[in-house]
Amino acid sequence: MKRITHLLSALFVLAVVCLPSANAQQQTTPPADTQAPPSGSQGQGSAQKEPASPVLGVVPTITGGLAPNVGDAGGTQSQIKAGVQYSELFDSNFQNSNGTAGWNAISTFGGHFDLQRSGANTALLFSYSGGAFIDPKDSTLDSSYHQFQTSETLQFRKLTLQFVDSFSYLPQSSFGFGGGGYGGSPFLGITILNPSFVPSQGILSTAANRLSNSVLAQASYASSQRTAWTFAGSYGLLHFTSPGFLNSADYGFSAGYNYQLTARDVIGASFLFDATRFSPALASINNSTINLNYGRHISDALMFQVGIGPQLSQFNPVGVPTTGVLVAWNLNTGLSYLHGRTRTNVSYLHGVTEGGGVLLGATTDTVAVGVTHPFGTYTTVTGSFGVAGNTALPQAGAVANGYTSEFATIGITRKLGQEFSISATYNLTRQTTNGTPCVTAVCGPQVLRHQIFIGFGWDMRPKPLR
Repeated sequence: MKRITHLLSALFVLAVVCLPSANAQQQTTPPADTQAPPSGSQGQGSAQKEPASPVLGVVPTITGGLAPNVGDAGGTQSQIKAGVQYSELFDSNFQNSNGTAGWNAISTFGGHFDLQRSGANTALLFSYSGGAFIDPKDSTLDSSYHQFQTSETLQFRKLTLQFVDSFSYLPQSSFGFGGGGYGGSPFLGITILNPSFVPSQGILSTAANRLSNSVLAQASYASSQRTAWTFAGSYGLLHFTSPGFLNSADYGFSAGYNYQLTARDVIGASFLFDATRFSPALASINNSTINLNYGRHISDALMFQVGIGPQLSQFNPVGVPTTGVLVAWNLNTGLSYLHGRTRTNVSYLHGVTEGGGVLLGATTDTVAVGVTHPFGTYTTVTGSFGVAGNTALPQAGAVANGYTSEFATIGITRKLGQEFSISATYNLTRQTTNGTPCVTAVCGPQVLRHQIFIGFGWDMRPKPLR
């Protein structure tokens, strides 16, 4: 408690000293948000802008491996942003073990770097965030996290080529990872890739380092002023450095047709085939999915996209030499809404996934919501929550398990002038087991975890690139 009291006292004194001078500064625009998507101040009077995520071609497309085209991605401005942060983490269950393990105080250090460069026919995006956790009493609990995404877009007259790589190295599942506390944003887990192309990590396993990487190459061809075709190939990897987990590799191919009904509405149809292989080689899954797609773009304020259709899964389970067939349905939808200065992101995914390193394939439902709202010029409040349900695919010689994982977070950040800030974040993660609990050490069937982050950060002003 002395450590908490001293830290709170230091932050209070820092705020009292710095806030008067910060409020005295004249500022024509709000401070840049280095983590969350751009705020609504850029969307005023910009109804004629095309949504960008990261770059749209001649005809907007709603098929392929990229996430829905939500909001304003910053236009064509080329710039660099960077920052560092330090916080004290008070964690009730740092190892994500069953039940509650007791509170622990961890020092966290982190930073981020963002690069955006645009040309007449090219666009490059690069984003990195990473850091470390230092336990002053037990060095065996020290760990680190690293995440980066990069995208390169080449625009020709009718052809658009896009290359995306999304990488993460985390000490725990990406679902609810820090609740945004480490990155200061409830949108930390959102990628520029469609969630169907990213390895699933919706089960809160015990603490274990894992590497996840997704690579996508996509071509979009505008065959007319209203129609476009998309073709994409992808590779996804989920690998654990600790024993007892299931590594997986996913190979995918998709093709889609897009038709622009109006300036705001796009419809389409898509086919996706992906093959999942596990290591050790206990099972394999081949998924074939046909979706009907619809997208609605309303300037930079509202975008809705949905794809739904049948999914045929050829599942080769444990102990069965023949291939089983599971007929299900697939749904992938997203909503991004910008009302005034309040931004809301909602996503929902239903389908067959890899099982998060714990199950040999699972039927997965995942919903995530993130909200951010600035109060005045210097204060920003963020909140998010998510629920993931995973039910094991039918397996001979094994008990079908189901896991329900949840997280919720709320945080507040106060700018101290143009570059410095203080922040506080609370995050809750919880997991319960539906049916017979898993008996292995990796499952963590009953998880309850409270996290409190108190810290400060420095963010450079965006630097334009010539």
